[in-house]
Amino acid sequence: MAANPPNGPRDASEPGPQGPGRTLRINQRSITPAGRQTPLGDLPLNAVLSPDGRHLLVSNSGAGVQSLQVVDTANSQVVQTLTYTVPASVVVGLAYSADEARAYASGGGSNVVHLFDVDAPSGKLSPTGDLSPGPARDTPLGQAPWPLGLSLSPDGRTLFVADAGANEVAVVALDAEGEPEAVRARIPTAWYPTSVTASADGRSLFVTNARGTGAGSNDKPVSPDPTRKSPPVVDGVPGTTTATATACSTPTRAA
Repeated sequence: MAANPPNGPRDASEPGPQGPGRTLRINQRSITPAGRQTPLGDLPLNAVLSPDGRHLLVSNSGAGVQSLQVVDTANSQVVQTLTYTVPASVVVGLAYSADEARAYASGGGSNVVHLFDVDAPSGKLSPTGDLSPGPARDTPLGQAPWPLGLSLSPDGRTLFVADAGANEVAVVALDAEGEPEAVRARIPTAWYPTSVTASADGRSLFVTNARGTGAGSNDKPVSPDPTRKSPPVVDGVPGTTTATATACSTPTRAA
């Protein structure tokens, strides 16, 4: 995959695709990756394969306009682009349900997780609303919850959300259709969790923390204590808003 500026490279010195199989990096070095290259949106930060392997879901998290793109893996063509303009956003976290009927994408600074129905034959997404993994609030280091990484439990009934701004993982119960029912718990982490993965048996979570546990000038009181007691769940039912993707209709889902 190759990131492409919104209007394409303007000249040979501008980073981006420079012809078949060749891409110029921001440091002015050229790379010629193996395989086919697919132009994408600005700053692709994550991609997940659909359960049937026929489609790749990509989150592009550049400045100004961000997007989700669905790529057909058979021909490497983009079959759908959903755009998000400031203040809406889509950042890093992506997940499919095992039956490929639902998809989830983190909203980062929007402080929501975007919800989608999936048309399995085409791979295209239809936004159904947003869930809030926690109340939006200011912290000494920025706004929370700022959801990033996502992971589904093996049985598909729990969505784990790495809330980077809140230094915790939100545990969201899902119904049989993959719709959020309630935030059941919040698990304390170290500083700025960016990804979370549920183990195959569903008994463990693996979390990466971009800022570790804090040291030196970054030490307490602003850095988190991963051994602290779990914060209370005071907003047990996630709030919802109208989804902001521009390519599809966006009905509001009732809480």
